[in-house]
Amino acid sequence: GDYPYEDAVRAAPNRLNLTPDRRGYDRRPPEAWLEQEQDFMEANRMTGGVSLVHTPTSWFSQKLTFGVDVTDQNVSQLNALLSPQNAVFWSARAASGGKSVRRDAVVYSTFDYGASASRRLSDNFVSESSAGFQVYTKSIESVNASGTEFPAIGLSTISATGSRTGGESITENNTVGVYFQQQFGWRDKLFIVGAVRADDNSSFGEEFDLV
Repeated sequence: GDYPYEDAVRAAPNRLNLTPDRRGYDRRPPEAWLEQEQDFMEANRMTGGVSLVHTPTSWFSQKLTFGVDVTDQNVSQLNALLSPQNAVFWSARAASGGKSVRRDAVVYSTFDYGASASRRLSDNFVSESSAGFQVYTKSIESVNASGTEFPAIGLSTISATGSRTGGESITENNTVGVYFQQQFGWRDKLFIVGAVRADDNSSFGEEFDLV
């Protein structure tokens, strides 16, 4: 119920406020909402990748793939110091205004390498061996700041508020995986496949072995 039209719809007859300043709205008129809060969000994102395939012989091939996803995001909420005619609709703390800002830098990257070799064992049997590894990384850096109590109308920066707080966080995570697979085929109709894979993640801690 934090929007003017909802305020009006919720104003049932037994709750309807007919005082001139509210004009029938349950809590406050639309102009009081519009002056009180301004929200902004800006995001810049870039994704890219490259893939290389190398086949030096008829029985061996390898492939390398790299990708990156980068996002820079800014989110802010401004609660202005309200004018006297609109401050009466809010608590003293809300009317004094404030601002919060959060900036996130997010980077994901992937690295994938795979190679395979095939060999015909006889007229009916073919062997194919594959091996590879992947590396996935994630990095999130966040900086946030907030402040309350603007001393004068028209101010809009956190440094202008009377009470301020801030914080910073960094999250980094890496995942590594390796695998080996062996396949035997008979006349391209029957296949037997065996594989083994091992993975590890930096969030598991130093004492955690591969899975």
